[in-house]
Amino acid sequence: MLKELFEKNPHIIINTDIDGILSGIILCKYCNCQIVGFTNSKDSVWLADGYDDLYKYVYIDMFVTNDEAICIDQHIVAVNDAHMKR
Repeated sequence: MLKELFEKNPHIIINTDIDGILSGIILCKYCNCQIVGFTNSKDSVWLADGYDDLYKYVYIDMFVTNDEAICIDQHIVAVNDAHMKR
């Protein structure tokens, strides 16, 4: 499934923490991905020149709530307010 995803869309945006960077390196080496941007998981996404659509590329190590976005992430997302407060 991942192989097919990256064959269709090899452009990735990676998180700037260590697991995001390492994941990006592995995906570039073994899945022929190309890093086209970075995100800080908080409030910023930086894209390389010529890449301008925030939701066209695959986010790695970052949960993105926009329905247009494709993201691969291991972070826990709260199912409701009580879960989030815990």
